[in-house]
Amino acid sequence: MASITPIPNEWLQERTTIAQISLECQEQGLPASFTEAYLPIVAEFAERLELGDELWKYSSPSETWQAKCGCAGLAIKRNGSVVYFKPLAMN
Repeated sequence: MASITPIPNEWLQERTTIAQISLECQEQGLPASFTEAYLPIVAEFAERLELGDELWKYSSPSETWQAKCGCAGLAIKRNGSVVYFKPLAMN
């Protein structure tokens, strides 16, 4: 089985919570189709969180976006390291 290198801690942009993400979806008036696709991903993260974990929004550096290889998403940080992440936007 191939291993996937976790994203670097330097990519972590903003600490968040499941509740904050759900509220942002409601407040931004996102289309129902987006919310229906996005909230199950958030629920997946909720299931993976352990006591003491931190949920973060992440984004690769601006030069990766300019080079058309950027990504952004959610990550779980445990004991100082990213243990799980999922890209939600890429170019």
